Amino acid sequence: MHDKINSQTTGNNGRNVIEIPEAASAMDKIKYELANELGIKVPKKKTPAGEAYDWRMVPSYYCGAVGGEMVKRMMQFAEKMAAEGHNVLVKEEGEGTVPHFDEQNPPMPYQGPEGGNMPRPEAQGGQLQ
Repeated sequence: MHDKINSQTTGNNGRNVIEIPEAASAMDKIKYELANELGIKVPKKKTPAGEAYDWRMVPSYYCGAVGGEMVKRMMQFAEKMAAEGHNVLVKEEGEGTVPHFDEQNPPMPYQGPEGGNMPRPEAQGGQLQ
């Protein structure tokens, strides 16, 4: 696979970062296969490191078509797996298991804009004011 110029897929700019680093090359392969299938030619440019794909030269409309098709195919795959009884919402061990607060010290209820005790609606005859 050729390198990419100005890659956002593997960059550290906070956008479009692959969540599972081991999947980066597979996602790139899918991206280029779909671009080819859709008839989108991604130009290559010579760089000091060799040839690289230059997505900067591809209009955003076509980049969106490739990304949209990738999402569509991944959703179809997830739906197929779910229909076959697989859990498609697999979490890594420990992910999502940390409580939002300490069990011995639960969070305090909201005390109002100034932190004071606001009267409960029941104490005011059940009417909100």
